[in-house]
Amino acid sequence: MVVAAAQPNVVQTARGLWLSAALLLVSGLAEVAAAWNRWRPCTVAYDDDAACAAAEDHLHDYAIISEPFEAITLSVVVASIASGLTGIFWLQQALRATARRGGLPRVRVFAGLAGAVSLLVGWQQLVATVTDSLWGVLPYRDGLVLAFVAAAAPLVAALVLAGASRGIARLPWLILAVGAVLGAPIVEFLLLIPFSSSHDSPIGTGYLHGGALLLAAVAFAWVAATARRSADSLPTVLRSAD
Repeated sequence: MVVAAAQPNVVQTARGLWLSAALLLVSGLAEVAAAWNRWRPCTVAYDDDAACAAAEDHLHDYAIISEPFEAITLSVVVASIASGLTGIFWLQQALRATARRGGLPRVRVFAGLAGAVSLLVGWQQLVATVTDSLWGVLPYRDGLVLAFVAAAAPLVAALVLAGASRGIARLPWLILAVGAVLGAPIVEFLLLIPFSSSHDSPIGTGYLHGGALLLAAVAFAWVAATARRSADSLPTVLRSAD
């Protein structure tokens, strides 16, 4: 069975899409800015080998705050803003699924979990930086568990929403699914390490997920721009399989 959004709800849905685009745009820009601040000693303009080697140390990894950790203050604070906005985005999707008649229960669960985990990560990043790693730093194994959940929850939520959408409305969710995979620390490491001489964190860590968020923001804006003209473009067409 297919539950379609009524035409009078098109404007309201378009506003929700613009909000999603705005949240992801600012979040993506913040992630890219945090990564740039960490890796700028490695750019041609700076060409500071000692500072670049220091930036590559695993101590400065901030996607998930776990032992051992030493903050690059500006990067981690900006990253915490990105995490918080991403969390708000996913909670928005969970709330929309709750309010929508015939919404998928899986969306509420996984989008809500993705939002909660992202907010937790943002809180960790901020607290660990402000307290100079006294609080907010997880044991290494706990960090691995959180990293898995932080990648898996948005991946599943995005795939469920992509499957529940039609036409171009699938595009932003598919981009977010790819971004969730790229944002997983182990995947990011394996993709970037061939281009880095470091055996610690490869240069460019943080850019992939931030870039995916920016692409998803553009895709949401595109869908929002067409939502008023075509109800077929709305990502609110859900299969009530549950």
